[in-house]
Parts: sequence; C-alpha cells; structure tokens
Amino acid sequence: MFHAVTTIALACVALGWLLRHRLGHHVACMGAACLMDYGTLIALELSRGPAIAKALSAPPPLLSFHVAVSVAALLCYPALIVLGIGSVTKKPHWLSVHRRTGRAFLLVRLANYVTSWMI
Repeated sequence: MFHAVTTIALACVALGWLLRHRLGHHVACMGAACLMDYGTLIALELSRGPAIAKALSAPPPLLSFHVAVSVAALLCYPALIVLGIGSVTKKPHWLSVHRRTGRAFLLVRLANYVTSWMI
C-alpha cells in the first residue's frame, strides 16, 4: 500500500512540475504530494511501530541513505511553500531560489522513491 501511495505522490510531483507555469494547478498537485508524503510518514510510524527509532538505531547504509533523502524531501516542502508564496506575493526575486530548491527537491524525492523499492 505504501508503494502505491508514494507512486501517486511522485506522479503528483511530476505533474506539478509540468504545470509549473499554471499556478493553481501547480499548487494543487504539489500540495497533494506533500499531504501524501507526510501522511505516509505518519502511517509508517503508526503501522510499523517506531519506524523512525528503528531507522536511527544502527541501520544498514542503504536505509541510512533512504532516511537522509526522505528527511531532505520532507524539509523541502515547507521551504518551497514559503518561497513559492513569497515569490508570488511580494518578493519576485525569491522565484529563482524556489526554482533551485525545487530542482534539489526533485532529486531527493526521486532518490527517496527509488530507494524505497530497494529497502
């Protein structure tokens, strides 16, 4: 079930990127992906016991990498939201930072997805 949700979330990210010039659609797609990603983390924690504690206690290298890119992706969401709102409302120069952060997010989110199938 988790793989299905993360696949849909990644599809929302891809669609949001493709629709980046249509603000309303971009925000809707990325917002849906964000909610699914945070929801997946909560569901993992509730269904598999202390998943975060397990990941932090002497994990294998691949799991450590997966956790690192997962945390990076989850931290990118609030940054992208703040930068996106700022670039639309009053700080147009924030758009370039939003774009660079978005590119980094795409890389870590893709790494998260690939490694989720490997662990």
